[in-house]
Amino acid sequence: MLRKNLSEMIFEFTIKPVGPVLIKSGVEGGADPTIPDMNFVRTIHPETKEQTVYLPGSSLKGTFRSYAEKITNTVGLKCVDVVAKPDAYNDLKEKSNGADDIIYKNSCCVSKLFGSQIFASRIKFKDAFPEGEVKIENRTNVSINRILSKVQAGPFNIEVVTNGSFRCKIFLRNFELWQVGLLGLVFRDLSQEKVKIGYAKTRGLGDVKINLDEMQIDIFYSKPNYENAKMPGRVLGLDSLLSDKECQDYGIKTYGPLSLEIETNDPDGWGTHLHQKITDGKVTELFKECVQSHWAKLIEQEAQNAG
Repeated sequence: MLRKNLSEMIFEFTIKPVGPVLIKSGVEGGADPTIPDMNFVRTIHPETKEQTVYLPGSSLKGTFRSYAEKITNTVGLKCVDVVAKPDAYNDLKEKSNGADDIIYKNSCCVSKLFGSQIFASRIKFKDAFPEGEVKIENRTNVSINRILSKVQAGPFNIEVVTNGSFRCKIFLRNFELWQVGLLGLVFRDLSQEKVKIGYAKTRGLGDVKINLDEMQIDIFYSKPNYENAKMPGRVLGLDSLLSDKECQDYGIKTYGPLSLEIETNDPDGWGTHLHQKITDGKVTELFKECVQSHWAKLIEQEAQNAG
């Protein structure tokens, strides 16, 4: 299953700071007074070919994963913190002898989506580059000794972005619809400014708001479920594109397609895949159904198995 290209979902969204945000570059100012002690990460913009601040895909993925883990822990599902426990999957690695189906079936739901030390991620975050101008400010901070109530270190300068818009894409390959539901919950709370990103999140930095502009789905024809791939208007998960045996081997949840219907077309006339584009209110509808049906069924099923 993991060696096939069965389906892909693309999320296109914008990230807007609603306060100061800092993603540290790791390069300190040192003796140069023109460079802040903590400066924003920079690279070359792929379109303008000029140096610019940006939000690294790795930082965004870390934010999404961390919040997905909080959601998963909250509802009582198994969740392995691969950062705190880097050897958590060592036993599974030995028992599976590298077999993809055994590794996927026995990984926690967050690792199935974001990967682990023994399992590659199926979600890819692109770097987020600014659209138009962004506002950058230099601020002066000090570190206060909590016991003595006086300055412990500083002053030091930090460089923050306070206004602007960053454009980003996420690519999700071979997805189960409960995974889309989990991502939908993360997107919902990011859009409501409940999730921070970057440095000093507990000290007033990192407030952002996300606006999910559109989603695109590509379903690639595959045996033995060729007819399912041509099902007009339905949003299909991995269980609709694999054989019953493959679903059983990999532990794929067989909850079926969504009832929501989306306009479907053959985008290039090659007859090799079908394309769906979801915008406006349909995005929320899709997320809601994935949460209320597939994600909720997963929670119920796992609770029954644990009991």
